[in-house]
Amino acid sequence: MDKESKVIILPKTNSSSEFKIINLPNPTNLTTTKSYLLHHNEDSNNQLYELNIIGGEDDNDGNDDEKTDNGNAGTKNKGQKPKSKLKSENSIKSLIFEPGYVLQSPKIIISNKFNLSYLLISLFSNINQQKSQQQSQQSSLSSENLFNDNFKSLEDLKDQLLNEYREDTNNNDWVLEIPDQLYHQSLINLCDVITENIDESFYRFDLSKILHWLNEKVLALQKYILTNDNSILTKLKLELNPSMSNNNIEDQLLNDLGLLYSIDYIFNSYLDDGVNSFLRQKLLEEFKYDFTRVLKHIDDLKIQQSLIENVLESNLKSTTNNTKSSSTKKKPATGTTNKKVKRGAIDSFFKKAK
Repeated sequence: MDKESKVIILPKTNSSSEFKIINLPNPTNLTTTKSYLLHHNEDSNNQLYELNIIGGEDDNDGNDDEKTDNGNAGTKNKGQKPKSKLKSENSIKSLIFEPGYVLQSPKIIISNKFNLSYLLISLFSNINQQKSQQQSQQSSLSSENLFNDNFKSLEDLKDQLLNEYREDTNNNDWVLEIPDQLYHQSLINLCDVITENIDESFYRFDLSKILHWLNEKVLALQKYILTNDNSILTKLKLELNPSMSNNNIEDQLLNDLGLLYSIDYIFNSYLDDGVNSFLRQKLLEEFKYDFTRVLKHIDDLKIQQSLIENVLESNLKSTTNNTKSSSTKKKPATGTTNKKVKRGAIDSFFKKAK
């Protein structure tokens, strides 16, 4: 095996399973692609795995695959300091597992289960956004025109993807590489579904259903953060109590901040920028989430911290000025002076004797 080869350890499955690497649009930026591992099993549900290369790539890496998988991986940073190296001369790449285990390797690829529903939300939201803008000549979206209101077969939906993303991704064969079963598994999370003739299904995207599905993901992440001892929870507590002088943090504030973090993470990690803000706002309205209190609490803490820093800086300047003033005061003269010596009685006697 040469140095450029990569090994992916596959899960143990039965002989009918098939693994395949496919390139799909990146759900957060549909004009770029990302590598995924497709586990196709005719006897059970299909599974898609997101492939990520650990950061800290070698300076001399120029592999196009790494550019696809890891953003700017493989690009040389001219003028920057060389990256830290291991004894093997490889760049340091690490993945931290809670509660503190660190895995290091210059060539490791991490696979995570990926739900195709995220990508479908971005793809079809983007399509309908463009259509609504063309029809209304407005840049803003509304819940009425975000998704089509008619039912479509899976073949119609795939044809729509083939037509719309022919130029953006250079190669839209990925539309046909995704198994129909995986499409169905993902679409039922987002759509109203009607079935005719036993095996023929029709789908209509439903905004409320999409919001409830996204909210389930948000709440699951919030629960994990708040019920496990992890670095994210520590970070949230520091934001609510920077001094950590005591552990008296109001539960509601911590819950709200954990929820806000979870929303930001899910939406920024898995949804396209073009629809992110719209769906985020609709989520807040649908579930009546209000973060005014926790954000005001954090702002007040920042103001207090700023005032303390200003006082400390003022005291430091005052102390410095006093020190300089003391050192520049006029010191008493230390040179010799001619003093007039008074004559005593004996001196006068000898003078007369002369």
